[in-house]
Amino acid sequence: MVVWGDPDVIVVCGDPDVIVVLGDPDVMVVCGDPDVMVVCGDPDVMAVCGNPDVIVVLGDPDVMTPTVTPSLPPPMRVRVIVQDNVFLIPIPHSDCETREISWLAEQASQRYYQSSGLRPRLTLKKEGALLDPQDLILYVLQSNEEVLAEVHSWDLPPLTDRYKKSCQSLGVKENSLVLKALEQQEVSTCLSLCRLALKSVELCPLLRALKLQSSLRQLHLSGNVLGDADMEELSAMLCTIPHLTHLNLSCNRLTQEGIRKLVPADGGHFEKLEELDLSLNPLGDGLTQPLASLLHHCPVLTTINLRGCQLSAKFLQQYRLLLADAFRGSVHMKSISLSHNPLGSIGVELVLKTLPHDIVSRLDLQAVTTGEALMVESVVRYLTQDGCVLSHLVLSCNNLSDESVQDLARCLLVSSSLKTIDLSGNPKVGRKGFESLLYAIQERNQEMDELHLSVLYDRVIVIQSVTALKAENWSGQEGGLSARAGSVEVGLGSVEVGLGSVEVGLGSVEVVLGSVEVGLIFVEVGLRFVEVGLGYVEVGLGSVEVGLGSVEVGLGSVEVGLGSVRGGLGFVEVGLGSVE
Repeated sequence: MVVWGDPDVIVVCGDPDVIVVLGDPDVMVVCGDPDVMVVCGDPDVMAVCGNPDVIVVLGDPDVMTPTVTPSLPPPMRVRVIVQDNVFLIPIPHSDCETREISWLAEQASQRYYQSSGLRPRLTLKKEGALLDPQDLILYVLQSNEEVLAEVHSWDLPPLTDRYKKSCQSLGVKENSLVLKALEQQEVSTCLSLCRLALKSVELCPLLRALKLQSSLRQLHLSGNVLGDADMEELSAMLCTIPHLTHLNLSCNRLTQEGIRKLVPADGGHFEKLEELDLSLNPLGDGLTQPLASLLHHCPVLTTINLRGCQLSAKFLQQYRLLLADAFRGSVHMKSISLSHNPLGSIGVELVLKTLPHDIVSRLDLQAVTTGEALMVESVVRYLTQDGCVLSHLVLSCNNLSDESVQDLARCLLVSSSLKTIDLSGNPKVGRKGFESLLYAIQERNQEMDELHLSVLYDRVIVIQSVTALKAENWSGQEGGLSARAGSVEVGLGSVEVGLGSVEVGLGSVEVVLGSVEVGLIFVEVGLRFVEVGLGYVEVGLGSVEVGLGSVEVGLGSVEVGLGSVRGGLGFVEVGLGSVE
């Protein structure tokens, strides 16, 4: 037992061998145990007994009184908010009196880099007031206070280096094709990574590396394996590229759930997006609501492509009014493609009720029905609305008949806005439908720019593409209609026959490779028929094919021998016995 009475006196009880010396701070008191020493007078040394924690050792060496260490207060902590992240940063007591605000900003930047792979340069604010980087933390902040960090710039290494580092951190092998594309993007505003079949594990480091690539304007990711699970990473990247104008996500594995994840929570992703391509994704009929939400976040969108997205009539049986309101708000929307979706006539009717007739100018409905007459009725009603601005309409490959085309031709008289119409790939359309269109064009006040269709006559195949269409340039001919010189182009603007490309020799006609201006409407050949399809001309019995931009037969020419050649302004007639 130790009794402390007078602060100048120490009394040790219990052992007669204890020697106590009072009053002199330099006196050492040695107890019976030679291993025990008590040093008095030194304020820093209270007791040394083989154990620095022992203050007093009694006569019994087995009895010891340990020191009582005063508890330290908890360290100072500050919450720093960097964009959507909150970091709790501790400041040890030993550093409180020396650490400055610049140190706190650096700590927050380092933590953000560890979480996202991007290193921001920060300025700190408290209650709207800027904190001077040289101020001591202890003087301006208290423990558990929140500080807002504003990003004034980013410390970004080259894009390829960021991609390599992302691959290293995720344990993913670098893709040489991706690296090559990223090198090109450093000097371009467009990044194309199409048809690379990149899987999720390969897309993740790429999307992380693309964050804050402010020069990027167009991003094309068509033909990869982008799925719904990747959309959160994609959305996180897109929110850092506010100037993106073109986004191509076609031919991936996205569903309506992926589109739902693509919709930004804060509404800031797509403020400048002009073109969006979601074609060839299995989006399905549940797309209506997510699409409406996405459109609300794209205020300047002009073009949306939804080709081959497995949309049927059910697509608009729910939430149609919600989508109609979204399209109505998209005042810059000009072009919509819904081709190669099994809409049917009911689906087409619902689509045309949903789209604003006074906003949309281009509509692609290729291959959406199997030829129901109700489809054309819906189209006619849409075109004849007051204020309709539709100028380009595609109805190809819908198995339309002469009767359907005749109904469509009658509405041309009141639909002055329509300039281009594509009716190709409808084999039931014959001479009656074709002539009804031409006569309607003659009667209307406005010219047509383009008319695309394929018509099979008894001996002839007529026109795949006609441009600069003026009714007064058309005249009747036996077996069909022809045009006056210089008024019509045949083909896709690439295979063109005129005086510069037809060489008439002794009993032969040679069509030379090239692109020459048109002086005729069709070529009549004395075989069964010549069929003009999408980008090629096929001669029935002769198996002659014309490729895009050229005539290819053997060595690149078509020679017609033995017969008569008559070249006129309206047509070229070849009465022949053989085609080589």
